[in-house]
Amino acid sequence: MAAAGDRPQDAALLLGAAAASREATGLPLAPADRPDVERATALAVAGLGVEDFAVAYERGRRLSPEEIRRVVRRSGLAALPG
Repeated sequence: MAAAGDRPQDAALLLGAAAASREATGLPLAPADRPDVERATALAVAGLGVEDFAVAYERGRRLSPEEIRRVVRRSGLAALPG
């Protein structure tokens, strides 16, 4: 998650949204993705603090698809390939 250090609020929102999506679909976090998620989480927590991260993460779990798209666009992740 490229924006985790620069945009910790957006990273926390997207981490929460991704976790909710995995739970809704029953798909676990792929082992290959775990280091990236852990690194993004650590950077977001460092930028926000534990309490603010938790609030943003929980808010991210409730985002609509359109809200997720907006966060992705403003974070600059929309320009990434894949």
